[in-house]
Amino acid sequence: MASNRRKYFRRTRKTRMRDLKHSPTGILSFCTAMAALAVFLAAVVQSFLASGEGGYKVGGLGLIGLILALGALFCGIFAVKEPKIRPLLPRLGIVFGAVLTVGLGGMYIFGLVG
Repeated sequence: MASNRRKYFRRTRKTRMRDLKHSPTGILSFCTAMAALAVFLAAVVQSFLASGEGGYKVGGLGLIGLILALGALFCGIFAVKEPKIRPLLPRLGIVFGAVLTVGLGGMYIFGLVG
């Protein structure tokens, strides 16, 4: 019995990560989150260059970033639910998408109030 267990665990340890594949939806989630981060940074730079008077340019970039962040969040959630995938990229997409969604959404709410 013990030798069978050793053989089983030795075999599964070697092939455990080899059987997992990268999910296309997870890759899309991560890439969309990175695009949202790039758009957010571009909006911040544009705002600094305009001395805080960016207006429609910065607002448009922020809205595009918010849409991309929401897309990354939803794609990541759907990708994590897929069976037998590597979970790193979907989880990173979820984390970056959620942080950017909360950050950009908070800035829009702050802009409406103030």
